[in-house]
Amino acid sequence: MSSFALMLCVLVCAACTATAQTDEFRIGFGAAINPISILTESDGSDGNLTVPVQTAAIFLPMLFGEHLRIEPQFSLISLSESKVTKDDAGKTRGTYEGNTSGLMLGTGVFYGFHLDTSTKGYIGARMGIISSSSSAVFTPVSGGESHVSYSQINLFYGPAIGGEYYLSSRMSLGMEVGLNILSYGKVEYEAQPSISDPSRADIDQTMVSTGALVFARLYLN
Repeated sequence: MSSFALMLCVLVCAACTATAQTDEFRIGFGAAINPISILTESDGSDGNLTVPVQTAAIFLPMLFGEHLRIEPQFSLISLSESKVTKDDAGKTRGTYEGNTSGLMLGTGVFYGFHLDTSTKGYIGARMGIISSSSSAVFTPVSGGESHVSYSQINLFYGPAIGGEYYLSSRMSLGMEVGLNILSYGKVEYEAQPSISDPSRADIDQTMVSTGALVFARLYLN
């Protein structure tokens, strides 16, 4: 992690030095689809709680001069489920209601360069946090109810390289590939009635995978 931070600082300093030679600033908004999302849905029973918040995301590209690109990103997902549960004989046991949500906030810092008159490439890194939560309520036909909830904050970071082709001076299509490093945080667990959950033991876990994004960006100036 320390070497990654050092590489990012060097990249930003180099871009800032090049940017100091011009006062051009551009801003816009964009959207991306991740066809191979690094996250898979989980209800927390495996010791981690993750939802596919990186399947699609909203971006805010900001270009500082010719070389420095900073691109905040945001994604939100919410899943709800309600069903009647039955035993093997088909007799109703009760009702189940569950909710799972995920919020991803992050940013990318890149050094941009021209490939030709209408195509621009960039290299740098993305980083941010992913906040996930899940809750479920079971109400048996005999009365009363049981409630369980999980929450977790995970850190993601990794290098990325991409390019965009300008259809016009303000609109572009692009693609990005990178290495995604996901560092899992501690899962917070709560249950009513109170019960112990042996899978809640603290585990230092990291997942590394490749990723890809397909972009559409529209610049406002």
